[in-house]
Formats: sequence, C-alpha cells, structure tokens
Amino acid sequence: MSFFNIAVIGTIFKQQPEKPSILQELVEDNPMVPVQPKSRYISDKDVILLEDETTRVQLVPTLDCEMTIDGLVNGIVCAVRGRPTINGKFEVNDILFATPRPCVWPSTKSGGTEMVIIATKLLFNSA
Repeated sequence: MSFFNIAVIGTIFKQQPEKPSILQELVEDNPMVPVQPKSRYISDKDVILLEDETTRVQLVPTLDCEMTIDGLVNGIVCAVRGRPTINGKFEVNDILFATPRPCVWPSTKSGGTEMVIIATKLLFNSA
C-alpha cells in the first residue's frame, strides 16, 4: 500500500516514561517518597505524538528530518509533512512551527509630532 505525502497540524505531546509525574504518585496507593533525581529523563522508550481534540498519532522522523525527541517540548503547535504508515504511525519528512507575524506599526499621514499615550488605572493613596 503506497501513501502520498500530506500535512497534518496539531500539538506536540511527548510520552516520557522516565519523567517523574506528581499526579501519578498521588493516584498510586504508595506513600509519597522522595523522587530520586536522574541525570537524564530522555530514554529510548520516549515517543513523540501529534494530537488534536480527538486523537493522537505517533510521529516517526525519517533520516533526513531534523526532528528529535530532545529538541521538542510539550504543547508546541506545529505542522508535519509526511505520510501515514501501515501500522498507524506517521512518518515525518519535515516539521514547521507556528511563528508570529512581524509587528506592523501604523504610519502617520501628517508631518507633525508623533505621540504615544499609555493609559493605566493607577490608584494613588492620598492618605
């Protein structure tokens, strides 16, 4: 079965089994014990997922893709280009991150003095 390249937009979610979770500790019946700090929370078991409101799909970067697990954080909105695989994963060829547009300042028509007024609600105590 051959799939063609498509683009998918969603939010990055990283599953990291080595990363400590305070919520998981609260759910477990074990009394709270101090978590031993680790030198590294990234492991070979980590997976990158792209999610939307309804589902998640596991992302698998190709060799020429610059996407790495340690180069991403949770919650980033991005678009990935690639193709779905037979086993339900998504093979990523390229990744594109949302970036803000540059600010465009309004121009003044007159050749006079330009002024900026900043108004705030400051409360001064006269006592």
